[in-house]
Amino acid sequence: MTLPLSAAETTATRTTTGSKLLAITFDDGPGNYTASLLDALAKRNVKATFFVVGNRVSSYSAIVKREYEEGHQMANHSWDHANLTSLGYASFTSELSKTQNAISSAVGHDVGQLVLRPPGGNYNANVKAWANCPLILWSIDPKDWKDRNATTVKNRIVSQAKDGAIILVHDLYATSVQGAIAAIDELQAQGYTFVTVNELFRRKGITLQNGAVYMSAPSNGIDLGPLDPYAYDETKLSQHWAYTYITYVKEHGLMNGFREDLFGPNYPMTRGMFVTVISRLSGETVTGYENTFSDVNNNTWYTEAVAWAAAKGIVQGVGNSLFSPEAYVTREQACVIMANYLAYCGLGPAVTTPLTFDDTDQISAWAKQGVTVMVGKGIINGKGNNLLDPKAYATRAEAAVILTKFDQLFPNTLTAQHWRF
Repeated sequence: MTLPLSAAETTATRTTTGSKLLAITFDDGPGNYTASLLDALAKRNVKATFFVVGNRVSSYSAIVKREYEEGHQMANHSWDHANLTSLGYASFTSELSKTQNAISSAVGHDVGQLVLRPPGGNYNANVKAWANCPLILWSIDPKDWKDRNATTVKNRIVSQAKDGAIILVHDLYATSVQGAIAAIDELQAQGYTFVTVNELFRRKGITLQNGAVYMSAPSNGIDLGPLDPYAYDETKLSQHWAYTYITYVKEHGLMNGFREDLFGPNYPMTRGMFVTVISRLSGETVTGYENTFSDVNNNTWYTEAVAWAAAKGIVQGVGNSLFSPEAYVTREQACVIMANYLAYCGLGPAVTTPLTFDDTDQISAWAKQGVTVMVGKGIINGKGNNLLDPKAYATRAEAAVILTKFDQLFPNTLTAQHWRF
């Protein structure tokens, strides 16, 4: 599992030199080998760009949806692999819009404007003017459609690879998929990172322009670094689904931001964070408790809260006198910790209503009771589609919901006034 960046890493400028980035792209699909390709890409943590032929989407809609949901970039390769230079305006726009609509329909929502790869790499002034999007060609062509030999495909890709290159392959042929994966293995071993087309240019500091043609990104060694998947545009915080709860915990001093302008609603909660906000919710004085964990420094912002929570039986260590304060809390772990806190507050009896989530069987045995209590008390709900997603990280937004609901459901059970910062 790829861990999210820390707040410090996220808010820092991550410009490096010497990085080697490649974008691998797949044309003309989906096809019968795309599913196995996706399996192989996922195993290698590689994100690709799929230039989809629109009239194939209805036959492979589940594959298109999977491509999108697994973080690959969806892109336009026309409706029926037409030579776009031979079309009039109406036919041209139909080729692109029908493909875009088909992809959006398969995914389940509007995917927005897609970059275009004109079939055959053919373009003229009309194509550039009418596209209303960037045109993405390639710098590495292994001729996989012609020479259907996996080793040949691999060797041609590897021999031409360099920082900023865009690789053209077709996912319609087994030998192309096999050769591409073999090339990925070899190039990853050489220190290359595979990214989507959009990510390649973003990390190179290049803003793609509508109507412009791109064959590669500058091979200048510059890398602005990966986007943090948990980052959120704080200027739009009022539009976040948990904004009401975030406002509540901030106003009541239960949670603070990483800084004045950064609450970070989508960042996972660490164990140190989670215990600290529970101690604030309790209102108790948390000083004077012995810190028994070897990995908890005696002078951190969470030291006293951790020592207090351990002494009260709200949390336990992870073994060998360790607490792992920087480890992320999963949703089921958060349920257990909060259930322990409920018990500490004398808020039993335990709720025994059976869980009915479609993924109930994914809840760890040791967490079932805690989850049952929290769901039964109405403090934690599912995430939609009748799923609990127990092993996903609990976010700061979700922590805000837990704290708010607890405070509002049990306003007279706290041992003291809340801390107000």
